[in-house]
Amino acid sequence: MVLRLARVKGAFNLGVGALDQLAALALLQDYERLATPRRAQAHEHMQALAAALQREIPDWDVRPSEGGWSLCIALRTGSGAAFAQTALRHGVAITPGGGVSPDGAFPECVRVCYGPGPPVLEEAARRLARAWAAFVDRPARPGVIEVTSTP
Repeated sequence: MVLRLARVKGAFNLGVGALDQLAALALLQDYERLATPRRAQAHEHMQALAAALQREIPDWDVRPSEGGWSLCIALRTGSGAAFAQTALRHGVAITPGGGVSPDGAFPECVRVCYGPGPPVLEEAARRLARAWAAFVDRPARPGVIEVTSTP
């Protein structure tokens, strides 16, 4: 099996330097010690963002993430892509749900990253609240029909 995997690896990436492989091996041997503080940091950041969003945008259903570095939020109205554009105009970059799905699923969702520290996340929540207020109060554009779904 190892020989077969080595051939496949060589065919796909033409090899990886020995130094890179040794560094990866050293990290993997100490994985738990290195991963534990990052997990704690991710949890702290997730809690900070979730609390800020619940406070700033109470009509959002903010549910904790079970992993990763982002919250997935289903919007109650409008599309994730349209809201992402509004958020960007308010200084916050978020990802539309359809942009992270191979088949465009979750068009009513957005992903909000919680990688930055809590002070940045607090400011992001305030900006998202302003963006959300502008988004839900926006006048309908003539000739445009927006399809929405409810979670």
